[in-house]
Amino acid sequence: MNVRIIAVMSGGILFGPWVGIITGVIAGIHRYLIDIGGVTAIPCFITSILAGCISGWINLKIPKAQRWRVGILGGMLCETLTMILVIVWAPTTALGIDIVSKIGIPMILGSVCIGFIVLLVQSVEGEKEASAARQAKLALDIANKTLPLFRHVNSESLRKVCEIIRDDIHADAVAITNTDHVLAYVGVGEHNYQNGDDFISPTTRQAMNYGKIIIKKQ
Repeated sequence: MNVRIIAVMSGGILFGPWVGIITGVIAGIHRYLIDIGGVTAIPCFITSILAGCISGWINLKIPKAQRWRVGILGGMLCETLTMILVIVWAPTTALGIDIVSKIGIPMILGSVCIGFIVLLVQSVEGEKEASAARQAKLALDIANKTLPLFRHVNSESLRKVCEIIRDDIHADAVAITNTDHVLAYVGVGEHNYQNGDDFISPTTRQAMNYGKIIIKKQ
């Protein structure tokens, strides 16, 4: 099955008119060059570019939640127009109808894939946004709970901060350090630490020096 229109429409709907138009032009020229003089070359060239324009319009004008539906309709419209142009462009009407009878229905129905692709990508984007929102809310909740404890900083207040963070993020252990010592530690292995007396581990120092998260395997 020819998936040229599916790719062009999906790209334009998801990423905007520039992507749709450029991919439509590239796909159309490629389709024309591989079959110069063929019955379907010009019709496919025209509708590839048209698909890029339509997909860009959908991206700009249609609400995000409805784009997959409109995308399917747009794809079916482009494929239907392709079939009409094939009949018109063919040397004889009989030849055009014969070609369309063999490829028309699969290509038109294949436009349903546009909706699937758009929904799949949008669901991934939606999950990322939801995850970011949850993390932001968690950070705000922790800040609200711990802010009063930082007004009078001491070993006990820092320990309470660690307890709040551990409970909220469901961590095995939480520590607060300065550049040299562990100031407070709550959780697994807590008995090994004395507030302010233990130096930070090499792994912790490495994470602080590079400003990156380090996951240490046991």
